[in-house]
Amino acid sequence: MSSVPAPAIASLRGSGLSWTILRPSVFASNALWWAPAIRAGEPVPDPVDGARQGVVDPRDVAAVAVEALTGTGHDAAVHTLTGPAAISVGEQALILGDVLGRDVAVTTAPLPAAAWAAGIAWSRDGHNAVVTDDVRRVLGRAPASFRTWAQDHRDAFRAGGGSPATAF
Repeated sequence: MSSVPAPAIASLRGSGLSWTILRPSVFASNALWWAPAIRAGEPVPDPVDGARQGVVDPRDVAAVAVEALTGTGHDAAVHTLTGPAAISVGEQALILGDVLGRDVAVTTAPLPAAAWAAGIAWSRDGHNAVVTDDVRRVLGRAPASFRTWAQDHRDAFRAGGGSPATAF
């Protein structure tokens, strides 16, 4: 999770506008990209090579956004949004396997080309193994775990489960 560049913050501060920045970590819903492979019994790719990340449920991001737009105390705030634990792709696969009642294998994916490579290398180096209490602080409740997200979306990973794009 990269930090907001200092010039961007300076521009916001100097604008005279009210602002809030939400910096979500890796979305739990990114696992939907694996649905076709999981349905086919194939391994899921791990581009970050075992690195842990603060995987966040997009529903928590949406709830924080609503609070930031409608509540008070968020002016000039930067909220870094994560789930309750930093977990690896392998751990996500174990959770999905448990939820689905079968093994979900993982294979290391090569670094992609161009723009994605820098972000993936950054994550591989452990820079995204961040967990914050911002969701709890803003919403007054714990963030959802990847397990909760996986249980709520298990049908997207089962045969005949429909389009993963509709399972957010």
